Amino acid sequence: MNLTSKIGYEQLNIYLEGVIHLQLKLIDLIGFQSWIHGKEEYFIEYYFSGGAKITTAYGDKEKWIMVLKCLDENLTT
Repeated sequence: MNLTSKIGYEQLNIYLEGVIHLQLKLIDLIGFQSWIHGKEEYFIEYYFSGGAKITTAYGDKEKWIMVLKCLDENLTT
């Protein structure tokens, strides 16, 4: 699985196998949380100012971990 990311002006794009997977507007991002539900359901929920949220779900633990690592590398200073 190939995951790449690109940070632009106030946004983070995450690509899986060269295809856009997620675009986050960083200026509005408050935070995110992740959790596992059952044996094969993995989630990340993103919270934005104004109350908006995005939830991504994965059936592949490795893909979920790769996205979390990407977030950690790109969203922390």
